Amino acid sequence: MADDTATDTAPPELSPAVQSLADAGFAIADGWPVNHRLRAEALAQAGEGEDPAGYLTAEQIAETAERLEAEAAEAREREEQAAPSEKWRRDDLVNAAAARGLDTTGTKAELVKSITAADAANSEG
Repeated sequence: MADDTATDTAPPELSPAVQSLADAGFAIADGWPVNHRLRAEALAQAGEGEDPAGYLTAEQIAETAERLEAEAAEAREREEQAAPSEKWRRDDLVNAAAARGLDTTGTKAELVKSITAADAANSEG
């Protein structure tokens, strides 16, 4: 007769995010971080609406998902705003426009537009 008290003790498969936390030394239980903040973030990133162990409420997980989305949107916005100034300094644009025989008195946006148009025309013909 089989022993009814025997259980499957194989550890749950961890998501890559949770595995990286485990590799960094964070405690993991039942496939999720033990730390409540990390647990909420991992559950939210995995699209889980409930904590299987019941440590966190669905509301806590939803709030965490909203926070993570807002942080990601803010990071994207910062990158978009920073990219033009880092990519194109005005002096570089003036030099590039002058090298192409273009007007160098415009704004950064106008210089980028005229340089891009000139480069496109040169590549076509």
